[in-house]
Amino acid sequence: MITEFSKFAINIPKDAELKFNYTLENKIYSLYITDKIQAELLNGTLGIVRHEDKSYLVPHKLAERVKLLVPQWCGYLWDKAAKDSVEQVSDADDPYADYAIPDDLMW
Repeated sequence: MITEFSKFAINIPKDAELKFNYTLENKIYSLYITDKIQAELLNGTLGIVRHEDKSYLVPHKLAERVKLLVPQWCGYLWDKAAKDSVEQVSDADDPYADYAIPDDLMW
């Protein structure tokens, strides 16, 4: 499996400037990516696998397999089912509705 995700890993361009944070086993890791890669991570096309202090961007299906077989290696995997099941807070019930969110806010 290790050779599989290193073989199918997507190379991150050297000019990537966008910092993407993810958690794995209660630690925060960062990866510098491009806008295109960020969009693919957030829409579920890509996932992040971490093995031996190295992060790999891999296709979603491969990240799912890694999560099933070795969950401690799966750093980031967008779960569409979990997103759909989360109850959204209505604007009337939102205690922070009056506060503006800055455009450049990044976690």
